[in-house]
Amino acid sequence: MNHQEKVQYVQETYGEVVKIPNLYKLFWKVGWKTPPPVFQSFPELLVSDIFFVLFIATFAGVFDFLLFRDDGEWSTLFAFLRIRYWIILIVLGHVWAVIDWQINRWIRKKHNLPRWRDIEPEL
Repeated sequence: MNHQEKVQYVQETYGEVVKIPNLYKLFWKVGWKTPPPVFQSFPELLVSDIFFVLFIATFAGVFDFLLFRDDGEWSTLFAFLRIRYWIILIVLGHVWAVIDWQINRWIRKKHNLPRWRDIEPEL
């Protein structure tokens, strides 16, 4: 069974419990075969959460630069490019991934959902 069939089976069988974000639907259209968040293992969730944090950090850095620059000086942009800024954000991405993974694990246990690799639709 391919990834799309598995996703469709999960939506039909566990649709009330498993909510699939639109971002994941975009991932699947692009070709990234990642399971829905509730079914992700910790390394998969870590990768997707770090990409999310870096995206938000970039948006926040640009927003910060546009709002709080001092009379046209570029010092805020250079502060945004400092390495410690990115280290803090990557650490926060890891912390968020652990919290997110624990929430998804709790949902999976609460509703007695199988692991992603154990899902096999009945034909």
